Amino acid sequence: MNAIYQALEEVADRLGFSVILDTGPFKGGACVLDGNEMIILNSSAPVEQRLQHLAEALGRRDLSRIYLKPAIRSILDQYQRFNAP
Repeated sequence: MNAIYQALEEVADRLGFSVILDTGPFKGGACVLDGNEMIILNSSAPVEQRLQHLAEALGRRDLSRIYLKPAIRSILDQYQRFNAP
């Protein structure tokens, strides 16, 4: 689980997102602040929940032009379909 989470953080970095871990009464997700794209994750949440929010945020992006390991692409493809209009 941690290896997948770390791989998703690397994808976020390649896409220009800053991944920020913080605590508070929030679930997590993507946002833009002062022109900087960020994914905010609740550090007190279980790694599974952080992974889900990270994958949901990345699943909203066009990932067709970057190389992803097949297992990571499969995970993100699931979230792209989930986020489709």
